[in-house]
Amino acid sequence: MGSRSMPDVEIHWQVNSSAGCFHTAECLLRGEPLQSEALAEAFAPLVDRLRPIIDASGLPAGTFLTHLVPLSAQLESNRPLATALLAKTFGPRNGEGYLSQLTNLLSEFERTYEQHVPSPAEQLAESAAGLRQHWNAWGQTMLAGIAQLIEPEAIVESARVLLLSPVCSGGGRAYFLYNSVGIEVVATEPTGQLLEIVRLCWLIAQLNADLPMYQGEIHRDRLVEIVPLAMLPAALTAASELGLTKCDKATLSVALENWVRVSSELNSTSDPLWNWWETYIKRKPRWPVALAALDKLLRADEA
Repeated sequence: MGSRSMPDVEIHWQVNSSAGCFHTAECLLRGEPLQSEALAEAFAPLVDRLRPIIDASGLPAGTFLTHLVPLSAQLESNRPLATALLAKTFGPRNGEGYLSQLTNLLSEFERTYEQHVPSPAEQLAESAAGLRQHWNAWGQTMLAGIAQLIEPEAIVESARVLLLSPVCSGGGRAYFLYNSVGIEVVATEPTGQLLEIVRLCWLIAQLNADLPMYQGEIHRDRLVEIVPLAMLPAALTAASELGLTKCDKATLSVALENWVRVSSELNSTSDPLWNWWETYIKRKPRWPVALAALDKLLRADEA
């Protein structure tokens, strides 16, 4: 891989206990298991009380969750957070009847989280030193490698990285609308074949996916599932050029199993994704065309 030609991506690192708290809630709402059974049990009744509010908006839970964590890292208290969440899901003023209820519930989440995850910000920031060192060593070059494989405009100019407590023993998510990613800070690499810096670059590489030029024929709700899959072999290829991992079907399978959460409507096994990537590398169609082809390939109901 050649030297980096695109401008460095400006990274803003942030440790925020509220983001960690609501990342935990998001994991449970998405059906992802927590490392701590006690934390899961403590959060369960709060999650059950949150579901009816989300359902009342008439939108999928995923829409609410795209806002929860990144907004919690931006807003200093729970009433403004509740106000913003309701405005973005119910529409202006339509969710005001839930404002007090949601504000109080968000505060209960935070109190419960603090009781079970007593990790001060300083400790979490120290734990992230290894990840940041790896970023300084390889991050910009890896993103440049992904851009060379896809196209330069695919990579954002800046991104916010939310450093989260490892409630799932490793995890992360890209929040397109906020140019933000969340990544759990783990003491040891959870999967030996895959370094967390590769996960971080994979997450950051997803952030421009909601630009109109990349959406093509894919609906936004489907795009948030397709893009993480599409960027996975790109990230592995760029990382392999740096000697950080292999890029083969076996490694792709490990990444799919450990990093990606998709709906049951998608065939997310490594075979079709790997075949799609090999075809993409040979033919190099425009990225929106490639995404549309992957979407069609993985749809279980589109033979």
